[in-house]
Amino acid sequence: MGRLRSIVFAGLLAAAPRLAVADAPKAPKSVTHEYSPYEKESIRIALAQTGREIEPSPEGKTIEGWDVVALDVF
Repeated sequence: MGRLRSIVFAGLLAAAPRLAVADAPKAPKSVTHEYSPYEKESIRIALAQTGREIEPSPEGKTIEGWDVVALDVF
């Protein structure tokens, strides 16, 4: 029984690097969509009020802060 355990343990050790590679995280899948006309107008107003621009390539960047803009309700 001890020899069998040693063989199984050695097999698991040999397979461990392959298992780690197989479980590597995949690149995120983009789920972007088109904004509605109301959303586009709200974004335009908020950007104008804060003097900000939309970041063209935000992937991987750190969020430094939030700007809160109160919009009129319908």
